[in-house]
Amino acid sequence: MAIFSKVNILSCKRYSELASMKQDIPLSGWDRLFFVFHHAICLVCRRFNRQLELIDQALQTGEEMHDSRIQLSTEARDRILRTLESE
Repeated sequence: MAIFSKVNILSCKRYSELASMKQDIPLSGWDRLFFVFHHAICLVCRRFNRQLELIDQALQTGEEMHDSRIQLSTEARDRILRTLESE
């Protein structure tokens, strides 16, 4: 019973902290054990973790799409300038 009180096995708050942490750093053995066990028994926390993963994927995709080296072609730039000057 002491081990269950040590890892606070039913704490959704602790799970959410670990879910956020695991996005940045590997979890320790006890934290990983708690995370996996709680993940298996708590539907709400599974959904929360999935939402974090989706946010992380969206941020990575956005980062990949933003490339400051991407520029307009000369033709496109000239066409835009002509349109703006004619207005």
